[in-house]
Amino acid sequence: MLDARGERTARSSEERKRQAREAREQRQASNNWESWWAMIDQRIEQWLVAKRKPLTQATGEVLGQFRAELRKEFAAR
Repeated sequence: MLDARGERTARSSEERKRQAREAREQRQASNNWESWWAMIDQRIEQWLVAKRKPLTQATGEVLGQFRAELRKEFAAR
């Protein structure tokens, strides 16, 4: 049987353990979210890199056609 001081010490010790466990769980959850966001960012970057080249080529072709039409118009004047 514990005396009053022993009970307070045991409660205090259990409380510290609980707080440490909660803090550890919170850090682990935070790391999981950071990993998820990093993975999402990586997928977005991969998608942008894959789509950038065709988009750049298409834009260049449209601008080239527009410039060719302008040259014809100015040459006709």
